Amino acid sequence: MTDKSSRLAAIDLGTNTFVLSVAEFTNSSFTLVHRETLGVAFGENSMQSGEISNAALKRAIEALNYFKSQAANYACEKIVAVTTEVMRNAKNKEVVLNQLLSQTQIPVEMISGIQEARSVARAANYNLNLANGALILDLGGGSVEIIEIENNAVQKLASFPLGVSRLLELKQWSNPLSEEDIHELNNHFEAHCGDFLNSVNASTIIGTSGIFETIVQQIFTDLNAWNSPLDLDVLKVELLLERWMKSSYTDREVWIEVIQVRRKSLHIAATLVLWLMKKIKPNQVVATPYSLAEGVLLEQFLTSRID
Repeated sequence: MTDKSSRLAAIDLGTNTFVLSVAEFTNSSFTLVHRETLGVAFGENSMQSGEISNAALKRAIEALNYFKSQAANYACEKIVAVTTEVMRNAKNKEVVLNQLLSQTQIPVEMISGIQEARSVARAANYNLNLANGALILDLGGGSVEIIEIENNAVQKLASFPLGVSRLLELKQWSNPLSEEDIHELNNHFEAHCGDFLNSVNASTIIGTSGIFETIVQQIFTDLNAWNSPLDLDVLKVELLLERWMKSSYTDREVWIEVIQVRRKSLHIAATLVLWLMKKIKPNQVVATPYSLAEGVLLEQFLTSRID
């Protein structure tokens, strides 16, 4: 007798991008069949204002309805949608969530930073067998989740308000970043998560989607083939991050291989990842496409097995 298969979709409504992930599973197997990212800029200018704008809400509704049609094309039986820091930070969250539901018929759950970190850890650690300690880094627009794992088990995790959109809105940064700007950002990172990292024993950094998606595209060019974790050359990654950190917006605006929503903050994201790499000094960097949406699907899979 064979297990009956079913397909589920998960949607991650992030600050900058929305991600759709579709998985097929039986009682004994889990297979990702589709992954898609849209640049929505849902949290554009919201980190300081504290409100999701009407224009951003309209883009979110359009993106959700598109993902809903994609889920139907893949014959998904259910859609699970979650949102994170962008909504946790919004004063008008109830209005926005109600509008999303009424306009798309998709209920969106707002999850905590710790829930987000746990889901990210479950996804990023999936099918990885690392003998030594590793640090999972999930850099979003509103927050960054950092998780220490050892022998495939979570040792500690935390969510920090260091998302790239939040950092971008802190002040009017020089274009390109000045040495003073970089120093100020590094001090800001140290103040928020320096203590957490000081006790970490990790030889590997596992980067999930986001900026690591852009790194993979720069190094390997073909994102369509990125369906499993990839080992990256540490020196190549550092050199690429240095280039991005020192770039101007004019430079980034012509980088057509970088999605529009990431061009504004890529230099900020690069500064954070580079600072973290210099602090951890990893001898291995792994980029995985598995992140929050995939973590949500894995949780659904595990629950179905228990049931």
